[in-house]
Amino acid sequence: MDYDKPHLSFDDQVEHLRRRGLRISDPADAVALLRRVGYYRLSAYAYPLRILLGPDEARSSSVQYRRDEFMDGASLELVEKLWRFDRELRLLLIDALEAIEIGLRVQLSYVLGRRDAFGHLNPRHLDEASCARPGPDGAALWDTWVARHLRAQDAAKSEDFVRHYVEKYDGRLPIWVATEIMEFGALVRLFGFLRDDDRSEIARALGTNSGTVMYGWLKTIAYLRNVSAHHGRLWNRRLTYAIARPSPQAPSAIVHLRELDNAQRAKVYAAAVVVAHIASSLSPTSDWPRRFAELMTRFPANDFVSPERDMGFPSAWREQELWR
Repeated sequence: MDYDKPHLSFDDQVEHLRRRGLRISDPADAVALLRRVGYYRLSAYAYPLRILLGPDEARSSSVQYRRDEFMDGASLELVEKLWRFDRELRLLLIDALEAIEIGLRVQLSYVLGRRDAFGHLNPRHLDEASCARPGPDGAALWDTWVARHLRAQDAAKSEDFVRHYVEKYDGRLPIWVATEIMEFGALVRLFGFLRDDDRSEIARALGTNSGTVMYGWLKTIAYLRNVSAHHGRLWNRRLTYAIARPSPQAPSAIVHLRELDNAQRAKVYAAAVVVAHIASSLSPTSDWPRRFAELMTRFPANDFVSPERDMGFPSAWREQELWR
């Protein structure tokens, strides 16, 4: 399944896949699937089912690892099952990420608002060295963040509550209102600007003693949220922000990630462990870990891909107390 065939008619796309060795039992169902999902999107789920290139075989790019031809037994039915599983995974993650996002908004508002109602707009109430650090364009990171925040505030001015506070406080929003209009990425960046003691206080509410560790986790979570919100492939993705190897003093739910290598911790499993831990820290009665473990029982049975091989799962992951 190539990435450059969406221009073909749907019938020709089906025929192209057949010629490459993908088993298709019902051409009409295949056309319906391609119409609904799209050739290019399905290509991402079919790619792991293609034959690996040999070390001396020609490549059209530095990141091409597989031939156009599929492995024996690969089917469009499995491709569809992987796509459907991935959709369920994203929806389940979004459910937990909503709770984490709201929890972060509450904690930022409380901890920073205790210093100053407008602490987010004054570096004296933040870590000034972090605020002054230059970004890719040379401007201070905090200055760039404030400019984006003010644009978001202006875009939200049709909301009555925003207009009320802007008029009441001379064009500024107090932190407990400002966090309500911030995108998750902006919240995470603001967390990174906090003083170390403030970050650590929030981190404790979310499940760890280290503000630095929590900042790394939040960047991973922001990445997960972005992929999920844009309906991107997630199940076997290598995450841009991997979970760092935890210390021996990490929370008990997290410490088993020490046994994973760097490649495993850049996959979904390690991120799901962190999500499950934070969700449970915010709400001890959360059933999200159980629902995640239950979803994994529905991973499509096949001979080509697996959670252990492609999602960073350790072989004995179900024995961890977090999932029980």
